[in-house]
Amino acid sequence: MQQVALRRHTGRSEPELFQSGHQATQALLVRLDIGEDVQVGTGRRRRPSVLQTVQEHGSARR
Repeated sequence: MQQVALRRHTGRSEPELFQSGHQATQALLVRLDIGEDVQVGTGRRRRPSVLQTVQEHGSARR
């Protein structure tokens, strides 16, 4: 019975799970990007993602 309930629940909230998982992944990637950026500093430059470029422009304005 637990398996059936679990299957039913998972089937119903699959899109929600995917969306929240996707958001969590994005947040994690952003966090990793920021962390790496801080560690690397202005030395080696990686290919900047769109988010990094936006952040850099934003901090440059300040």
